[in-house]
Amino acid sequence: MIESNKASEIDAVTNTEVTQSTFDSVSFLKHLTQSPGIYKMLDAQGEIIYIGKAKNLKNRVASYFRNPQASPKQQAMVGKIAAIEVTVTHTEGEALLLESQQIKHHKPRYNICLRDDKSYPYIYISSNHAFPQITFHRGAKKKSGKYYGPYPSANAVRESLKLLQKMFLVRQCDDSYYSHRSRPCLQHQIGRCKAPCVGLVDPISYAQDLADTQLFLEGKGNQLIEQRIEKIPCDTGMIIRLPNGDVGRGRVPLPHREFATEVAGLLTIEDPPVLLLGKN
Repeated sequence: MIESNKASEIDAVTNTEVTQSTFDSVSFLKHLTQSPGIYKMLDAQGEIIYIGKAKNLKNRVASYFRNPQASPKQQAMVGKIAAIEVTVTHTEGEALLLESQQIKHHKPRYNICLRDDKSYPYIYISSNHAFPQITFHRGAKKKSGKYYGPYPSANAVRESLKLLQKMFLVRQCDDSYYSHRSRPCLQHQIGRCKAPCVGLVDPISYAQDLADTQLFLEGKGNQLIEQRIEKIPCDTGMIIRLPNGDVGRGRVPLPHREFATEVAGLLTIEDPPVLLLGKN
């Protein structure tokens, strides 16, 4: 779950009319948390000029004001900062997902200017296979299928793929590797794939897992949560909590158990919604 620090940590700098000369970075950093999260830099007109993520917000934001060797572009960006807003997350992985969503929606000018010439990375889902794969993609979009992104970095894509593999068990192997399997691979043995390569999952069940994956990537968290909760048979035991209170009680069988226990909450934000996962 994500909690906003706007009230406690950014009150002194949320006035978007403040100019750079009056922006007190020392005072701001003094009260900034060391938790993971994302930060948004705003100019004097209130426009978001840069969005970033950090494992330690205080250290990361401080680096912008303490780096005399910064590139001219970064120095120009810092010179335009009139306010900084932060959103705290439970984990760095949550910050990666939220950063990606926010950059895609707001398209801050310096997120583009500060990148090198490499294309943005995407998550790709194939469409020319009975059991489609989900994988990392960078470059021209020539293959048929769906592309989700862009993501701010290759690491953001890899972290997202790890999470998707845990939650939805859609295969991430290459088609050539898939077609030559005669027995389940290690990913199946550790509960990260349903082994469609050797017929251990039917097409209908796999298609549902793929549909859930797409809902997640499209930010349709409410719909995904409701569908999963409806499938959970109730029994005495686990309590499943969402922001509106207890929604279920029971012992959840795989493959839903890990999904249910790791959902810490669902945050609806205007730009755009994102499903947030973590430990209660």
